[in-house]
Amino acid sequence: MGIVTAIVFAAVACSTEKNTFITRNYHSLNAHYNGYFNANELIEQSVRTYQTSREEDYYQLLPLNPVPDEKEVTGMYPAIDTAIVKCTKVIRDHSMPSNDQPSKKKEEHNRWIDENWTLIGQASYYRRDYEGAMKNFKFIRRFYSNDPSLFIGELWMAKTNMAMGKLTDAKFNLDNLDPRPC
Repeated sequence: MGIVTAIVFAAVACSTEKNTFITRNYHSLNAHYNGYFNANELIEQSVRTYQTSREEDYYQLLPLNPVPDEKEVTGMYPAIDTAIVKCTKVIRDHSMPSNDQPSKKKEEHNRWIDENWTLIGQASYYRRDYEGAMKNFKFIRRFYSNDPSLFIGELWMAKTNMAMGKLTDAKFNLDNLDPRPC
């Protein structure tokens, strides 16, 4: 009896076009644990491994948040690429309503899709693909303006702009985080 119930539940919950309690929770659960959680763990583990294996040069200015250079990042590529693939697959399969035409989409019913977009941007940042990272963060700014992930995206946009040497743009991103009017 339990197996039949699970099969019926899965069959009913598969559609991304229905906005019901069951479908929202089914797709949110999958987007959270199949994409975001596992991809985040991969990225955090590779960054942690980099930071513990890194040797400091105490004769130079020490960075607050060290990022691997182009030679060091190659060891992180497999984990980063896997994280990007996981999040991309989750966005494609679990976005509600379907993400076939993002420009016509007005609202997202899956609360974990924006976090997956943010994680793709972070992975691109660590991969040193700053243009790709900015593209993801700008997408978050445009389509998730009423969501807390907007602030995370702005912060990562500032970090990306700093990495590219665009300090004025980074200041504008940080100013967008300040709720007080200028």
